[in-house]
Amino acid sequence: MHADKIYEEFFGARWYQIKNAILQNLGKVYRYNRFCKEFAKLPIGSYSENGLLEEKDETGLLKHYYLDKASIIAALLLPIKTNDVVLDACAAPGGKSLILAEQLIPHKGTLILNEISANRRKRLKEVIKHYIPQTWQDQIKITAYNTTQIGYFQKNYYDKILLD
Repeated sequence: MHADKIYEEFFGARWYQIKNAILQNLGKVYRYNRFCKEFAKLPIGSYSENGLLEEKDETGLLKHYYLDKASIIAALLLPIKTNDVVLDACAAPGGKSLILAEQLIPHKGTLILNEISANRRKRLKEVIKHYIPQTWQDQIKITAYNTTQIGYFQKNYYDKILLD
């Protein structure tokens, strides 16, 4: 069954109004990299409508990451606390992972970024390299597990999991 039909059954005629409102508000934005000193004090959800993707700070970190607003919201809604072990179960290309890292790393947590696809995992590694300071990258581990199997061999290991 087509997704529109499923939602139309649930929401009735309002579904198409809801769908249009969602689609209009989920544009892509340039999100500030809070690991850059000039953006460190901005609220976690800060973003701009324009920016330069290749612009770097004085330490060589890229200043902006291009992603959609829905990805920002999904990552910000995960209630991260000090010393949490957080799994981003489908991490590539890395935008949500950066948001999780910004919330977790200063609080001495651990971030596990999982991506089963080798090509996407390669891209994820590049994002971490170019956006997160080397001194904090030891709090991040990138894995290649089948997400449906993680719970079998890592029971009660994660405090929070982002699965989207």
